[in-house]
Amino acid sequence: MDEASEGKARRKRERGRAAYADSKASMDAVLLRLPGGDAARIDAACRAAGMGRAAFCRGRLASLLEAVGPRMADIDRAGGLDALLSRALAQRRSAPLDAAAEFDALFGAS
Repeated sequence: MDEASEGKARRKRERGRAAYADSKASMDAVLLRLPGGDAARIDAACRAAGMGRAAFCRGRLASLLEAVGPRMADIDRAGGLDALLSRALAQRRSAPLDAAAEFDALFGAS
């Protein structure tokens, strides 16, 4: 390898290291302790999505927080997300089904 290409490779490595350091400095490190088997399930989901573990978790957590974040107080009062959803489903199932009213509510009255 000649001197010019060595210098080019060295500069590329230095730029890569600097970009990595900047990226690392701008991120929060979070350690998750998971019950046995959960890491393997997450890894399988990551492979299926074609993503690394960090990208997969970051994307899934961001969308989850966006979806449930405004309702966290309700979720905590209900005793957890599963309890809140179970109650909501039970209420929905006990309400009389009026398909025409539901259609109008979803798509506007005609």
